[in-house]
Amino acid sequence: MSTKIQLSFGVRQYAIADGCTFAPKLIDTEALRKIIRSNRNRLEIEMADLLLDIMAKMEVETVSFCLHDIIPLLLCSQVKAEKPQVRKVVQECWKLSPAPNGLTYTTYMYGGEGRYQPRKGVGRYYTVTKELLESL
Repeated sequence: MSTKIQLSFGVRQYAIADGCTFAPKLIDTEALRKIIRSNRNRLEIEMADLLLDIMAKMEVETVSFCLHDIIPLLLCSQVKAEKPQVRKVVQECWKLSPAPNGLTYTTYMYGGEGRYQPRKGVGRYYTVTKELLESL
């Protein structure tokens, strides 16, 4: 009698014993999501919170930004981050790709007193959705 346990976070179904499988949704709880979220690095958590705050206050479902746009916003939140760290979160953790060409986009800058102001920019920007950030 052999027991086989395989867990992989990139796969939707997990083999747990001799041909038995289950879907992760069967054990998905708010407590488990909280534990998973708390295991993320601090910068990723701060970036997600910042972008969700912008989305809530500006009443939008997506936010576009270049790396040089988000670093000053993080500094306003008392989070010091360098460009390579931000790039790693955006590209490796969130799996986002920049726009293929330098295009015009709308980003946001801190306007004081917890407000954000829209600003037009040109560059190879990333776009993140509310759905993606909430699923982290």
